[in-house]
Amino acid sequence: MDKKAIYLLIGFFCFACFPVALSADEKGDIAMEDIFLNFDYQKNIVINSYVVSEEDIADLFKESSELSNFKPKTFSELQDKELFLVLKLSNKANSAFWGMLNCKIDGIIRDTKVYLNLCGAHQKTGRYVIPLKEKPVNIDEQSIPNVSTSWEKLYVK
Repeated sequence: MDKKAIYLLIGFFCFACFPVALSADEKGDIAMEDIFLNFDYQKNIVINSYVVSEEDIADLFKESSELSNFKPKTFSELQDKELFLVLKLSNKANSAFWGMLNCKIDGIIRDTKVYLNLCGAHQKTGRYVIPLKEKPVNIDEQSIPNVSTSWEKLYVK
């Protein structure tokens, strides 16, 4: 067999197998969603969320007994400061989880999507600090920022 025939054979083999490899990846993603996607597990996850200034971030990483002394600030107290979304997730069951959480903050038009890393079965608390790029608009200056959360994807293993 000459070199030209060998190259044609290798090229044909690669061309024929490439679509199979792509479809396997797509099927793999679907299989992962079918196996690990579990919205029912959210009942085992407690989410505490706060909109804070940079000075308040350290206070939110104290032990939960000390956290009872934390007083969230109003929008007027947060005015002209860089704002952060702080999430504390507590895993009340014994499974690992990961996924994507949608966070809607009063006065901020766009939802903030947070991709959560694997929170292991033995790791009972996950903490995230996300800088907010937008400033709140059309809000009651004396109100405390409200954050509502919903799971877009929740995987459990």
